Amino acid sequence: MAKFDEVYFKEENKYVRVDSFIKKKHYEKTYCLECLTTPMHIVRKQGIIPYFASNRRQEHLESCQHYNEVIEDKKLVELVKSSNFKDKERLEFLINSNLEGALNLLIKHKNPDLKLKNDSFLTNGVIKRNNSFGKYERESILRVSIKIYTGRKMYC
Repeated sequence: MAKFDEVYFKEENKYVRVDSFIKKKHYEKTYCLECLTTPMHIVRKQGIIPYFASNRRQEHLESCQHYNEVIEDKKLVELVKSSNFKDKERLEFLINSNLEGALNLLIKHKNPDLKLKNDSFLTNGVIKRNNSFGKYERESILRVSIKIYTGRKMYC
């Protein structure tokens, strides 16, 4: 389960940090700051720093970087350094699928009422999902949060 330091507060179209969370105001009104879809809740346990989490990964949009497992840095470096054709094709697939996801989310942030068709605004085969080695498993490459590109006020 991914841990988040901040979430999207739909009512005010702003972000909320863990230290600014007010139960009376924000309870059941906060969402994933990337896909704006997944309900988030605050986790407060003794001995750990509070954080936000979602109930189920399946609730994130497929374009969200938190939907898929994150590829390990070591694995990613190996793919980049490899001269093997299969590894290069896998790396290209990961880059393109993550780029497509980021673009879909930016479009969603700019047009929040626009409905996604199959979780994608880019439906014209931009990403080649089948390749000579069969289907690759989608994994997320950690990226800078797209929130800085959305033009929203940062915090409540």
